[in-house]
This record gives sequence, C-alpha cells and structure tokens, in this order.
Amino acid sequence: MKGDWYPDLVRVFYNNMRNIDCVLHSRVKGVNVHIDNDVWFQLARLKAEGLFSHLRYSETNRWLKKKDMYSNWLRFPRRYTIERLYVHEGLNKEEKIIAHILAWVILPATPIQVQDKMTTEDVFLLYAIKNDVPTNWVEVIKDHMIDAGTKHARHLPYVVCINKILTLQGVDVSGQKKCSCNFSNVINRNTLTSIGLVKTTKGLCFKDEENMVQSSGSTPALNEDRTNFIPETNFERFVVEKLRRLEQKIDALHEKKNKNDSPTEDSS
Repeated sequence: MKGDWYPDLVRVFYNNMRNIDCVLHSRVKGVNVHIDNDVWFQLARLKAEGLFSHLRYSETNRWLKKKDMYSNWLRFPRRYTIERLYVHEGLNKEEKIIAHILAWVILPATPIQVQDKMTTEDVFLLYAIKNDVPTNWVEVIKDHMIDAGTKHARHLPYVVCINKILTLQGVDVSGQKKCSCNFSNVINRNTLTSIGLVKTTKGLCFKDEENMVQSSGSTPALNEDRTNFIPETNFERFVVEKLRRLEQKIDALHEKKNKNDSPTEDSS
C-alpha cells in the first residue's frame, strides 16, 4: 500500500498495542484506537472467516506431521526446530512464487537477508494455499502485527494502513514527521534470487530446472502439480493479481535477456 505515514505515531501504536477479546487496542496521543472485524472489512475488505491455518495447533495442522509436510520442501528435512528458518530449496516454481508473496506482500517487515527463507508459519500457510484450505487472513495479519509489536521490530508492517486507521479514528497528526511509502513490487536481481531464478544460456529458469535446460537445450515443461485456485474474496483476488503480475514481469525479463543475448548484424 502506497501513501503517507507518521513513523512516531505508528511506533507508539505498536508499543501500546494490546489484543483484548480478539480486538487490537492501542492509545495514541490520548485517543483510544481499536481494530475490530468491522475495521478490517471497511479498510481492507477482509472477513474474519476461515481456519487458523498458520498455527500448528489449528484444525488443519493438528494431525499433520511436520516431517511429512517438510520432507520435500527442506534442504535438511530431519533437522528442524521451532525457531529454524526454512530455506526455499526444494520448492517448485509455484511454491517459490507463493513464498515470495507471503514474505514481501502479505507478511512484510522481515529483514531482506532472510526473505528467501520461510518461518514455520510460512510453511503452514503455503501448505494451506496449496491445498485450498480456507484461511482466516484477519488472524494471520493480526498475529503478525502482535509479533512485530512484542519484539519491537525495527521494520514495522502495514504502516500506511495503520496511519489511515489513526486518522480515521481521530488522532491529531498535525506537526508530526511524515514519511511517504512509494515502494512498488520492483523485480530486481535480489527478487529473482529470492524466488530461485538463475541465468542460463537459454535464459532465466529455476535452479531445479537448470540441469534440465542445459542437458535438453529446451525450456522445461510446465509443472504438472499446479493449484487450480478460484479466488472468492477481494483479498484472494488481490493476491492472485500479484502472482499474475509477478509471472508477467519474470516473463518480460526473460524475453529482454534473450533479446539482449541474440547476435545483431552490424549496419554497413
């Protein structure tokens, strides 16, 4: 989300934030601020519906063995702890793009150096998305905010959204230092590395497809294990649109590289 925000006020909001009866409460410049289900829907069109797919004790994950779920996704599937960050090694194309959207769009504020790795929460969410499990994204985002506030994170998430809530609920922002958030989903070298793309003589491809490209000399076939997902809510449509644009940008970069690498005749 692009727009202006007030860093001092946002940090005060996070420092004073409390979760009371599933509603986020805070106090900023003498004003009681709350974020309940109505606010989530009015501001982000999010409904508090679905399962707590990001939690290990949720209904979907209660009987799920971590070892079975991680076995094809981790470099060292037998070595895992609660705190461990799980590398993207072993994910297929679709899963890597979903992991990228989770880390950069849905659950931002993770330091750049670990955005190519997944937390346990990320793995559970990836599993839910791949298996069409209806997820309560209000609870996912709320828990992410609580975690950032509790740990006094340096990079706070959803700052523009919180700024809108503060102004709508009557917080005086006059005289406050203002910042502008103009970040867009720029596809650069770090992004490509995070997703797992590498350069080859045939163009851009994923690391697990590199050997196939080099040996066959052709572009690998599309992954047969694809998720046929039909978005039903505005939030799901938003995420699907992000995925679509990301794939388009990757294809554009691929075509640009092929064009630059192709030989040209000298004009006489």
